Order: sequence, then C-alpha cells, then structure tokens
Amino acid sequence: YPAPKGAEPKAAAPVVPQKEKEAPKPKRTPRKKIDVPSEEECMDIFAMIDMNGNGLLSLAELDKAVLATWPEFNNKSAIIRAYKATDTNSNGYVEEHEFMFFLQFLSYYNNLWDSFSDFDSDDDRRLSKEEFVAGAATLEEIENPEKAFDEMDANGGGLVLFDEFCTWMADKKYPAPKGAAKSETVTTKAKTPPKKQGPRKILTVPSEDECMEIFSMIDMNGNDLLSLAELDKAILATWPEFNNKPAIMRAYKATDTNGNGFVEKKEFLFFLRFLSYYNNMWDSFSSLDSDDDRRLSKEEFVQGASSLGLENADRVFDQMDENQGGIILFDEFCTYMAIRDLPDEMPKNFVM
Repeated sequence: YPAPKGAEPKAAAPVVPQKEKEAPKPKRTPRKKIDVPSEEECMDIFAMIDMNGNGLLSLAELDKAVLATWPEFNNKSAIIRAYKATDTNSNGYVEEHEFMFFLQFLSYYNNLWDSFSDFDSDDDRRLSKEEFVAGAATLEEIENPEKAFDEMDANGGGLVLFDEFCTWMADKKYPAPKGAAKSETVTTKAKTPPKKQGPRKILTVPSEDECMEIFSMIDMNGNDLLSLAELDKAILATWPEFNNKPAIMRAYKATDTNGNGFVEKKEFLFFLRFLSYYNNMWDSFSSLDSDDDRRLSKEEFVQGASSLGLENADRVFDQMDENQGGIILFDEFCTYMAIRDLPDEMPKNFVM
C-alpha cells in the first residue's frame, strides 16, 4: 500500500450571499421512546459503559454512552436533567442500581425537551411569554397558558428556562418517573488496583467501496476532509470499542502525511488500519503501565517486557527513551515498536 499522495489543490468555495431569516422551524417528530431494558440487561449495559469498573458512572461517561448506544437521545439538556434526577445522594455519579432510573428519566426529559424546543421559535433555549402562549395551544393539558407561564417563571424574570419548564410540567401535568431510591450512605472503598482490560477486538476494515460510503456519512459538510474532531466523534458512534484518544491521535498523525490537518477520502482506509494497529499498541503499553499514569518507568517496562517478546529490556528501554528523561511516553513506545514489527501491509513511511 503506497503512502497516499498529498492533497491536490482545491478550488476556492464560491461566496454565498447571506440568506434572509427563514420562517420558523418545522415541528420536529417526537423522539422514539427508549425501551428500558430488563434489570439484568441494564446491569450488562452498565458493565460495558463502566470502563474502570468502579461501579459509578460520571456525567461524561453517561454522555458518551448515550451518543454511542442511543444517538437519537443525544440531547445535552435532557441528559443533564436525567443525571441530576437520578443522582439522589448527590455524590456526582449514577450508581449501578440507579442506571435503570436514569434511562427512564432520559426518555421522559427528551419528550419534555421536544415540547420546550417546539415552543422556542428563535432557538435561544428560553421561552418568552409570547412563545409559551403561542405554543401552549398544542398541549391540551395547559388550560390557562398565561397563568402557567407565571407559575413557571418563579423568579419573575419574564423568561422560562428548560429546568423551570421541567419542574412545572413534572409537578402539574406529566408526572416524572419515580425517583431512584435513596442510597444508603456507603463507605468509600479503598482504591483497588486498576483492572487491565483484555485485548480489543480487531477492527474489520471495510472494503474500499464501504469505506467511501462510511466516509460520506461522516463527512457532514461534504468537503472530502475529516478533521480530528470529526474522526473522534465518528469512532465513538461507529466503533466505540476503539474510542481510545492516544491511539486515535497516533493514527490520525500517521495518516496525515501531507500535514494539512485532515484525513482525506483516499486516506480513510489507511486511517482505519492504523486505528486497529495503534489500539493494539495501546493495549500493550497499558498492560505495562501498572500505575496508570500513561508513562512507563524503567521498572515498569523491565517487569513487563518479556510479555512483548522483548529481550534485553534495559537496553530496549534506553533506545526508546531518546531524550533520556527516564520515562517512556506512548509516542516513543509506538515509534520503536512500529519500526520493529509494523505489519507488511502498512506503509512504513507513514509512521515516522
């Protein structure tokens, strides 16, 4: 596989006149309802999301999980509201026994967001009295919109935010799911040694035609270029088991041989090959990193080097540690290992 040649010059995009303000947005189709899994299935899903195995999910972990598993519910306002409603002991996490409640709240608050968003004609994420009264006619449950607005607007500011809307609707019209049971005070466990994950699955790289189809779906603006941010989002949604920032970054740098900051359409197949390769590299690196600080001391490296088939570990460490800093970072590890055993089908001039 010869290395992809650099990007050809692209014609400048024509200047498009600024459009006049468009008519109000059409009413959106209500989201599908989440079919909340059984308790056993919830536990299985929780275990897959809980990558560090501590029995707790942070807001960031929940956000990523919703995007990967239920992308139609990837709505930050509803996710945050569901997270707050579930975290009844205010420890900042959704615990394993609360996860089913989180999914119920997620569906509930997404439905409320749909109503709120339909009222919000100028998309500023707050409702004026005029917007609320105009939209309330679509909800039979609101008999006196002006009175309802005044009750929602508790601080008298003349605007209703999503939290105020949710609070009123849950109390008056649409009862929320019963809250997660209050957790008893749990003594914090002593920190346990980090669990080493098993090797990731091998990414089955699609055919060239399939790669072009996937690229087109990811390339939302149709410019035939994918930024690092676009690649990151696509991996999380399409191959969540490969959502590994160091490996994604390394694969991105290896593929972008012309240094234009993008992966082009013709390079996408190579990117997926590198993604699989560097994920395997990360698994090896992480298995040696006993304190999970994302760098290897000489002691850590020497202890685990035999598992990688490396002889004379002290000498190899010194070769990897080019700046003689006494530690090895992932980039240094990859550079050495790629020179040693980069698969034949990979273009070697990519990695340096």
